[in-house]
Amino acid sequence: AMMSLWIVAFQKGWVRRLPGCAQGSACDAVLVSSWADWVRQPLSSIGLAVYAGLAIGCLLSRCFAWLTSTVLAAPALTILFVSVWLVAVQFMRVGSLCVPCLAALLFGLVGSAVLLPEWWRGERLALKIKIILYALLVTALFVVAHFRLNPASVLIPSI
Repeated sequence: AMMSLWIVAFQKGWVRRLPGCAQGSACDAVLVSSWADWVRQPLSSIGLAVYAGLAIGCLLSRCFAWLTSTVLAAPALTILFVSVWLVAVQFMRVGSLCVPCLAALLFGLVGSAVLLPEWWRGERLALKIKIILYALLVTALFVVAHFRLNPASVLIPSI
C-alpha cells in the first residue's frame, strides 16, 4: 500500500520524485499512458484503496476468524489476476515496464499469497470454485472497462 501511495503522490504532483521514474524513462511512459487510468482514476489510486482494504481486512481477521476464508480470499485472488493483466499491458501495449509499479504489484501479490494457502486448506471445494469464479468475473469486468477506455488499443506489442 505504501508503494501505491507514493505512486499516487507522484502522479498527483504531491511529491516531485519517484525513484526510477525520471521524465522520459520507461516508468514515465507507463504512468503517462492512457493505460495508467481506469474510470478516470489513476490505477495507483485504485490499487491503494484495494491494498488498504485488504490490510484492514487482515487486521480485522485477527478478531473475526471467518474474514480470512470467506471475505479476503476473493480480493486476494482478484489482486493476483489483475496484476497479471497489468504487467501484460505494460509489456505488450505500452512497451515499457514501470519498476515502482511492478514493485507495488509485487507487494500486493506477496500479501495475497500469504492469505491464500490458509484459505485453500480450510474451505470446501464448492466455495473455493465460487470465490475463484467471482475473482475471475471481477477481473474480466476490470479488463473490459480498461479496454473500453482505450478503444483504439489492441493488446499487441507497440511498434
